[in-house]
Amino acid sequence: MNKLADYLISKPMTQSAFGRLVGACQSVVSQWVNGNRRPGLEHALMIEKATRGAVPAACWMGPMAHRRWRSSPSGPVELHRKVSGK
Repeated sequence: MNKLADYLISKPMTQSAFGRLVGACQSVVSQWVNGNRRPGLEHALMIEKATRGAVPAACWMGPMAHRRWRSSPSGPVELHRKVSGK
């Protein structure tokens, strides 16, 4: 199990309800929970915000993710601001 699965069980919250919070359909949330798919950076940040940090964005990213984020035009800080509204 992963942190998102643990979080959804602890609330309890359905995958559909969580998907509505982060702008994803239930089938995508199911893939995240089952480890068949990782969310992109924007969804990972939305998950972190929706779970109030219980499921950090970093838990979805591989060890080289910071290189992809730095090479993106807006970078992770700008995307975090976009998602969090800060």
